[in-house]
Amino acid sequence: MKLAELKAGVLFASRYRVEKVLGAGGMGLVFKANDEKLRIRVAIKVLLNACCAEEDQLTAARRLKDEARATAMLASPYLVKIFDANEEPDIGPYIVYEYLPGQSLRQRLQEG
Repeated sequence: MKLAELKAGVLFASRYRVEKVLGAGGMGLVFKANDEKLRIRVAIKVLLNACCAEEDQLTAARRLKDEARATAMLASPYLVKIFDANEEPDIGPYIVYEYLPGQSLRQRLQEG
């Protein structure tokens, strides 16, 4: 599966049913999805391979994996939980987070 194929209704990593894109940044995409094993709503962060040169892609992948490990070791009501971190062929590394409904930082800042 290619990143461009991740759309509403698609089953990602044989487990996560994609609902929609929640956000995009310079290096990645975040999707809202349903975990069909745990029956919970999750957020999935994946890297955009087209964001940068191959060397930078490796650095970004390493950072994403480090982020998953570091966050998983912490327990705080102020941090989202990590449920999964893995790599999918043709897409690359991804992290599955607890989904927290709400506004983006940009929306909050616009409201003052």
